[in-house]
Amino acid sequence: MYKVSTLVPSISPILSRLSHLTLYWSVWCILLLLSFSYHTIIMKGRAAMPLEDVVALYASLVNLALKCYPNRLDYVDTALLCTVEVFTKREATPVDSSSVTSRELIRLQNVPVKTYESTLDILKLDNFPKALELHDYQGRKSLAVSVVGTVVNKSISIPTADEADALFKLLSPLVKDQADQPAEPPDPDDFEEEQMMMACLVDLFRAPEPDQQYM
Repeated sequence: MYKVSTLVPSISPILSRLSHLTLYWSVWCILLLLSFSYHTIIMKGRAAMPLEDVVALYASLVNLALKCYPNRLDYVDTALLCTVEVFTKREATPVDSSSVTSRELIRLQNVPVKTYESTLDILKLDNFPKALELHDYQGRKSLAVSVVGTVVNKSISIPTADEADALFKLLSPLVKDQADQPAEPPDPDDFEEEQMMMACLVDLFRAPEPDQQYM
């Protein structure tokens, strides 16, 4: 039998903070499930699990892990990577935005978007854009609206050109035409609201130095 310290040595700081035995073992299981090695074990035994259930599992794990240890970006990034691997292995992309799987996938990605104090922390998640590409156009657009709306509502300043570029890549369905975009024009009211949010976003580009602001 493997020792916990061998499988997931990084969870010991979390466990030391917990006093209640039930919570102790619950968080232990969560962080163990988020490890690469244990993910492989679980998915080999759950190859027939419906995709919406797989995504719902990761969404719940990420949600609870963020509440217990919000500064560990790697746990969220690992969950997103594992999700991408499951969809890639099953050749199940793009995900139809009208499906239950799409709703669960959007819920998963919205956990860090809504939870992080600074929504820009999602730019530090290497696998967030990869998970975004699992969606069809409408799914990507829904997430883009969620991201820009959260940034604007929180009035989060965007201080660097690199952060602005990375953010615009996530928001590309609101910025430029997409290859899989439907031929029919968007709803005028929705389009107006989305563009107003984008205008508010531009007002949040606030570099600390004038040379950076107007470069």
